[in-house]
Amino acid sequence: IVGGLGQKFDFFGRPNAIYTLLTAPQFVINMQLLAYGPAIRFIGAAFVRFRDVTWRFDTGHFTPKKMQARVDKQLAGLGDEIVAKVREGTMEIDICHGYRIVLQQRWTLSRGNKLFHVDISVDVPGCHRHFGGVLGETYRCNDEFEWSKAREEEFRVKFGRSVPRNSTFSPSAACFDEQEFAGRERMQGKTGLL
Repeated sequence: IVGGLGQKFDFFGRPNAIYTLLTAPQFVINMQLLAYGPAIRFIGAAFVRFRDVTWRFDTGHFTPKKMQARVDKQLAGLGDEIVAKVREGTMEIDICHGYRIVLQQRWTLSRGNKLFHVDISVDVPGCHRHFGGVLGETYRCNDEFEWSKAREEEFRVKFGRSVPRNSTFSPSAACFDEQEFAGRERMQGKTGLL
């Protein structure tokens, strides 16, 4: 994983488990790790939740036109706070006029076999104290981020929940005012090879 300030760290996790990659008051991104593969786990599916709508993006084949129509139908009624564009193997989501999430299908050679997985990139207007999750920790307004494998369990989503207990997410949270990030530099973090 590459954090918002360029920090690099490996994420191992439990096979097939779901972890919170990033949480903000307005949205949550969870990642489900593959049940197989090398010790440094790859992502098999991503779940993006905004308001009361959740999208799943995984390694399965899709037709961009059909998926775009399905996404547009889900977005109806949410206003201009969210826009999604679907292309071959990729979904780009712009939330609250400043956050960009890119989900992309990829494959990597692992022991001579193709390992299909999902990579995620998240671009935010600047650091903020309300970010959380594995990647979100690197978007907080301090330079004291330290990662260890022992911390991974903090971000595992327990069975039956879609939002971690310590999350600031709320389906009714208003988008931040742009002034909230005044004077702060944009940040981008990612998983994998994006």
